[in-house]
Amino acid sequence: MFLKMYKVLIIDDLSEVSDVLLFLLKSNFRKLFETINVSNSFSDAVSELETNNYDLVFLDIELDDNKTGFQVLDTLKRAIDFSVIITTSHSHYALDAIKYSAIDFLLKPVDIEELKSSVDRFKISQNSQNNFRIQFQNLKEQLDLSLKMDKKIVLKTRDSIQLVKISDIIRCEAEINYTNFYLLNRKIVVSKSLKEYAEMLEEVGFFRAHKSHLINLDYFQSYEKKDGMIQMSDGSKVPLSTRKKESFLEVLNSFGLL
Repeated sequence: MFLKMYKVLIIDDLSEVSDVLLFLLKSNFRKLFETINVSNSFSDAVSELETNNYDLVFLDIELDDNKTGFQVLDTLKRAIDFSVIITTSHSHYALDAIKYSAIDFLLKPVDIEELKSSVDRFKISQNSQNNFRIQFQNLKEQLDLSLKMDKKIVLKTRDSIQLVKISDIIRCEAEINYTNFYLLNRKIVVSKSLKEYAEMLEEVGFFRAHKSHLINLDYFQSYEKKDGMIQMSDGSKVPLSTRKKESFLEVLNSFGLL
């Protein structure tokens, strides 16, 4: 069976960064990419894209001479007929990435598993008749994850004010007028009700399983239908209220867990 191979261009002004990505691509995708070239400057990137055809471009945002990867795309006289995967250390470029309908958004340092997922999305997009929709959806999901990982919350205890990464919170439990925050390595007791945190956290992947319990779906492990309990990755169990069961199962279904 004939397997189509693609041409790739890596654009990054730091050679030590582009060398790592080049190594990862050559080591893991030799049968998919027939050519992998590198441009380490703004001018070279523009020239390379004007004179050669590529299927996929890994585009760094902050380049030399205070130029950006987005300016590379703006400078091109030809139509952008290649897929773009944004690579950057900063997730605040999210909206610009969506504007250019990048197929994905990788935060540096690039993780090999995330890279494999991005390449898989690229392959799917090449076989799709609805390319833009799939690219936009995949990018949005990746950005939501990146922004969630960056986002922090201020927790005020009786003795301190603590800045906590939301991605470190496993679950929250109401206790009269207090809220217990269970993190990866500690517990924080806050003198505010769970209601004051629920709405904000539900926007970044938390689920209100019960009037007294809010869980981070990233740490969901299993659901026991018999006793109506949710098992979390830290070993704790959280009750699922009857009125929340249907919406919870819909969430699990959307994640492909049912």
